[in-house]
Amino acid sequence: MKSQFLKYTFRSTKILIIALIALNFISGKTAVEIKDTNAKIKAVFLYNFTKYIEWPEEKRKGNFVIGVLGEGQQPVYNALATSAHRNNDKPSVRFLQINKYMDASSIADCHMLYIPKSHSSMLPVALKTVINTHTLIVTDKAGSAKSGGSDINFVVANNKVKFEMNKENVGKHNLKVSAMLTNLAILVN
Repeated sequence: MKSQFLKYTFRSTKILIIALIALNFISGKTAVEIKDTNAKIKAVFLYNFTKYIEWPEEKRKGNFVIGVLGEGQQPVYNALATSAHRNNDKPSVRFLQINKYMDASSIADCHMLYIPKSHSSMLPVALKTVINTHTLIVTDKAGSAKSGGSDINFVVANNKVKFEMNKENVGKHNLKVSAMLTNLAILVN
C-alpha cells in the first residue's frame, strides 16, 4: 500500500513539474522576468505618484528624493535608478534622487519611502523615523495601508499591479492627493 502511494505521489509530482515547465515555456516568461516586470511597474507607479501628490511648500525645493528601504538587490530600486537617470537628462524636470537605506533608523529626509515586502517588519520604526517629515510611505504587503500605517500599498488583483490608498494617513503627512490619483486607488479607509 505504501509503495503504491509513493508511486502515485512520485507520478503526480512528475506531472506537475512537467506542466509547470511547459507553462513556463509557453508563457515565455520566467519567475525572475515576472518579478522584474512587477518591479518596473511599481517603479513607474512610484515615479507617477510624484506628479499627482502635492507636498508642502518647504518640500518643493531641491532634489525630489525617493528612498528604498532594505539591503541587497532591490529590483524596484534598480528600476527607479534607471528611470531617474533618464529623467535627470531633461533640464525642465526636477532632479530625481534615489536613495537606498539599509535599515529604518538610517532613513534621511525623503519625499517618498518605498518599503518592499521583504522589509515590511521595518515599517513601525520607519514611521517613527519620518514622523513630521511629510514623507509618503509606500509599502508592498497586504494590510499595510489599512492597518499598518502606510499611505499607499501595492496589491496584485486579477494579475495586475494596483494600489490601495489610506487618505487619512496621507492627510496626516500634510500631503494633497489629486482626484485623478484617488479615483485610480482602492480606498481602504
